[in-house]
Amino acid sequence: MTTYRSVFGAIGLLALGGLPATASSQTAETAARNYQAADQNDDGVLVYEEFVSFIDMNAAANLGNARRVQSRGLYARAFKRLDGNGDGFVTPVELQNAAR
Repeated sequence: MTTYRSVFGAIGLLALGGLPATASSQTAETAARNYQAADQNDDGVLVYEEFVSFIDMNAAANLGNARRVQSRGLYARAFKRLDGNGDGFVTPVELQNAAR
């Protein structure tokens, strides 16, 4: 099973188009903590409502383009883009795939 840390610690967090692959480990750790905190039922995936919380936490931490997504109300667009298989969930693997 893919862990939050293994995904976020090794990649730029696309969630929003953008932490670069060279993002600091502290930035990646913050993103991973935000993902875990947003995942209210601890199932490892984010439904839309959890995704909105994830974006809001990333915006508060000034990560990636989360503030732009938040300020422009682009949550649904970002969610749809990241939900690669259209199953209604955003997973760490989908975030990783989108970052490539």
